[in-house]
Amino acid sequence: DGDKNRYLGKGVINAVNISIDSGSKISADFLGFKNGSGPGAGSHLGNNVAVSGGSYGGLGGNGSYPSQYPFSGPVYGSVTQPTALGSGGGGDTFRTYAGFGGGAIKLNASTITINGNVSARGGDEQGDDYGSGGSGGSIWIVADFINGTGFIDSHGGISHSAGTYTGGGGGGRIALDSRDKIDFNGTINNYGRLGSYEYGSGGSVFINATNSIILNATTILTGKEGGNLNITGNRLVLNGFYNSSSSVNGTISVTYSNCSSELSGTFLPEYTKLSCPDCSANLSVIVNSPARGENFSITNFTINVSTGFYAEH
Repeated sequence: DGDKNRYLGKGVINAVNISIDSGSKISADFLGFKNGSGPGAGSHLGNNVAVSGGSYGGLGGNGSYPSQYPFSGPVYGSVTQPTALGSGGGGDTFRTYAGFGGGAIKLNASTITINGNVSARGGDEQGDDYGSGGSGGSIWIVADFINGTGFIDSHGGISHSAGTYTGGGGGGRIALDSRDKIDFNGTINNYGRLGSYEYGSGGSVFINATNSIILNATTILTGKEGGNLNITGNRLVLNGFYNSSSSVNGTISVTYSNCSSELSGTFLPEYTKLSCPDCSANLSVIVNSPARGENFSITNFTINVSTGFYAEH
């Protein structure tokens, strides 16, 4: 589109079937907005010492210098249909020490098997000067059947400057949208990364299927602020580990309509939101966390919890 301030790192694959084998990769790493560019671009002070990380699905980490605080840009884009590019981190305007944002990937097919890697990571700060991390980008996967044991990743970039004034990049946005079933046993990473002053925040992960979702996955959306994980389907079987926690914010929302759903994974925000129908008493939902322990009952089914938890009907 003629914008000289970004790399046009957008890729769309439409096919009958897509298979990414172990050891193979589809990558839009560091192919989003350049340093200091994009809707959520990091900012810097005139001395180029204190700089903030790029934002997209999660906020970039803020920078700090005595009495001066450059803040990260805003979050933006769609949670359910992510197509935007990640934003660059703040940094020296005459050089490219700050990380670029992640690019954007869309896969559309009948069956998509991911045993390798799909990634749109934000770029790390480069060199020894002051620069911040770029935000992660977009990954949007649409199919009848989504499966595999691989990696899906749009985390932010690191700021490892020698000073203590820079922010890490925020996470991007990931959406898995199935017209039938998801059966994924891999890893989904969308966390904010380290800054010498402040971490970036986790991004968003949206997982939706018309019929069933079976996950035995590791899903990480941690950061300065936790990310937002939303899982919606008719019948859910959720094993594995789901971490959207931080000292503030961070949510996991689980919605289903089939009372044979099974939630036996480990969930780590302080509060997990469950939206479900009135089910028979044989439904048991277990939420594991190292926080405080509480046991209580809600009409027509029992929830055993070891952290803050609330349900809606």
